[in-house]
Amino acid sequence: MFTNEIAYSERFEVYNHDYCLVVGCYDFIINDSASDGICCGYGEGYYEGLLYGIKEVFSGGEFGSNEIQSFCGEDVCPFATRIPSLSPSFSSLPSSSPTILPSLNPTSTNAPTFYECSCEPGQFKFELKLKLDLYPQQTSWEIRDATGTILFSDPGYDEYYFSNEEFNYEYCLPVGCYTFVIYDDDSDGICCSNHPYYDDESNPFENDEELDSFLDYYDIESILEYFDGYYTGSIYGRKEIFSGGEFGRQATESFCGENVCPFATRIPSLSPSVSSLPTFYDCSCEPGEFKFGIQLKTDQYPSETSWEVQNGSGDILFTNEIAYSERFEVYNHDYCLVVGCYDFMIYDDFGDGICCGYYGDGYYEGLLYGIKEVFSGGEFEFRETHSFCGEDVCA
Repeated sequence: MFTNEIAYSERFEVYNHDYCLVVGCYDFIINDSASDGICCGYGEGYYEGLLYGIKEVFSGGEFGSNEIQSFCGEDVCPFATRIPSLSPSFSSLPSSSPTILPSLNPTSTNAPTFYECSCEPGQFKFELKLKLDLYPQQTSWEIRDATGTILFSDPGYDEYYFSNEEFNYEYCLPVGCYTFVIYDDDSDGICCSNHPYYDDESNPFENDEELDSFLDYYDIESILEYFDGYYTGSIYGRKEIFSGGEFGRQATESFCGENVCPFATRIPSLSPSVSSLPTFYDCSCEPGEFKFGIQLKTDQYPSETSWEVQNGSGDILFTNEIAYSERFEVYNHDYCLVVGCYDFMIYDDFGDGICCGYYGDGYYEGLLYGIKEVFSGGEFEFRETHSFCGEDVCA
């Protein structure tokens, strides 16, 4: 049906392809002619598949000659602007016979704006993404409020294995303005000149023959790309507000956030007294079931982590099917559960959880209906348990 229309020619370039598919199931097949995938020897290539513009259904990069990912899609848009009954007695969940909002303008095809609305009222979501360079112990950062008070700071990157690692940090901040400050002790930032092979003045080779021999064996530009760190800041889960990497001793970024969630999917009022907002649910399960999702980010020792979902009788329904092997990797698991109550249990063989010391900032989250976070964590010892219940909100 579709292929990459032309051969890729730009190294380390990000390409985006969007298609409209008929409701059903499909296979995505990626091929590599050299049988070494696109990660992680000669660069950090990757691929991701998204449904409905927001939901990641597969990802990868490390494979041999090819890899296959299966996925299915539904027409979720008839439910995208479903709202509860306009009766004064409506609850926070849709009624058993929810009203479908009639088109206010039959010729309009504008889609609603999707924001990350997991924070409390009066707060906004801020996300910091950081990739360290070859010398992580030189890097530190902090987030300050308008009075200069430090609210958050780095956990410390003193170990060698933090070199070139990527980190994601998410915070719910009260509406207002803030400052992000990043420091480098060696005054050369985290990109693009702080590795030993960047230019003639800093290369460690004693003569041209030694340098030529090294370049014949290694893809030097891939090595340089691998050593280049960066940082980005985003708000509302979608809007990048700053980025960088090339600086001296420090770089400062200022940003402000508002409580956009009451306005994220606001629709014109059908009546002067009505201001109800639509609710977006994942309705891909069968009647009498609900969607439950787990997102987990591993720490430095992923094989120590395991989890299971039990029903009210103590029967194990789901587990992580295979042992985790990728460090600092985000895994997503989705299941359809019969309406009722369940227990989620997570284990760590070493007894130090998956967050937050020198071994990485791992975490886990449980989601209902594709949108509602019902539990989260990362700091525990050998085991942690969360109970949750789900209803058929899509009926």
